[in-house]
Amino acid sequence: MSPAIDRRHFLRAVAALPTLSIPAALFAQDATSGGATSKPTSRPTSQPTSQPTSQPTSQPTTQQRIQEYIRFERTRLAAIEQAWGALPRERVKPAPEYERELGDVLFAQRSLELADRFRPLVSALPKYSRVIVIAPPNADGKEWGAALREAYGRPINVVPAPGSRVLEVWAQDATEPITVGTRRTLLFPIFYRYADGLRRNDSRQRRSNLDAISQILNQSPIGPAVVAPFYFHGGDIAFDRVGRGVTLFTSEDPIAHTQRYYRHIVGKRPERKAILGLMAGAFGVDRVELLTQHESRRYTLHNDQLFTLLPGRKALVATIGPAKKSDPAVDPTAVDPKAVDPKEMEFELARSQYARERLDALGYDTLELEVTRTQFLRGQNPVNSVVWRHRETSEYALWMPTWAEMTPEEKAAQARNVEKIEGGGLAVKTIEDRFFTAGGNLHCVLNALS
Repeated sequence: MSPAIDRRHFLRAVAALPTLSIPAALFAQDATSGGATSKPTSRPTSQPTSQPTSQPTSQPTTQQRIQEYIRFERTRLAAIEQAWGALPRERVKPAPEYERELGDVLFAQRSLELADRFRPLVSALPKYSRVIVIAPPNADGKEWGAALREAYGRPINVVPAPGSRVLEVWAQDATEPITVGTRRTLLFPIFYRYADGLRRNDSRQRRSNLDAISQILNQSPIGPAVVAPFYFHGGDIAFDRVGRGVTLFTSEDPIAHTQRYYRHIVGKRPERKAILGLMAGAFGVDRVELLTQHESRRYTLHNDQLFTLLPGRKALVATIGPAKKSDPAVDPTAVDPKAVDPKEMEFELARSQYARERLDALGYDTLELEVTRTQFLRGQNPVNSVVWRHRETSEYALWMPTWAEMTPEEKAAQARNVEKIEGGGLAVKTIEDRFFTAGGNLHCVLNALS
């Protein structure tokens, strides 16, 4: 078994190449770094050589590095905005995710050894699905294709790409399909994540992007690709028909991080209303609803860990159970062991409650799925499910994550959850989730593009 993949210590999203060309330098850092998970905070010291140097090489100061980064981002942002402005404004209103048929399915796999984790999910896909796997830049496409075909029992389209290590396995958050004119286009957010070890508002803050990945996808059969001049996570994006139009459900995070990015890079923070309008136009919706009041913090990083929309104006919401003496006192997901913070649990309870109240107010029939506190702290969340419609039968189905090691109490709660959903006429299939140790479940790793 490969080491656990940890995503709890950064905010995940993707930045990408616009359809218009932008300077090659924008891809140099990803291409030359081999997709390092974070930008270095300092340059490596030079090693002694047999050739003496006449003068010592001066190292840039922290302020110089910050200014260099800001100049880079300003150049990149100008190209992004130019490409964005050249796009046709016409958008086809997006369909709810539960109407996607798993036609094109995107995964991100950083090593062949991870095939064991992906196998339960990939094996459940319908035969007609076209599976695309983003692989490391040094992966041999034919070798990987043969190995994954043997592992999964089906053809796999392998796309080696620099920067894939940064993406980890979270393909859901990499991109969101939109329809520009009559053509599907992959929409990417403006940056992927913050640098490690710094607060989000730190003036020394840097951000990673996945420009090289989007460049490759832009030239692939599943492209074209374009980067939006705002931040979002795929796990924070959901659509549904509400009233006479289509509504985008999202969180506070796209607003906060977009404002922070522009304030840092260009010295001016865009207004909330302007960002919401930009998002509505980009996705082609009539309305934007925020289902959180505050930025994500530690446990539920995205909306897909709070709720899942179902056909028939229904929604699954996570209900965290009461505290028990058997709950872990030490956070089982922390890299450095530390006690579970009661304030963080209070924050998560309030966050989940607010999402449910907003959905209730919008006329949804909310179905509460039981999650014990121990499961929640372990990253095991049944709400992080995949809902889809079969292309050939037009029947809806829900794939719910299940876990090999569950207590009798947890198994009983899962049975009640399944019964509650199937009582509403939606078939449920439980699929073993092998990603929970990293903080995500089935929906986080599978991106249904069509």
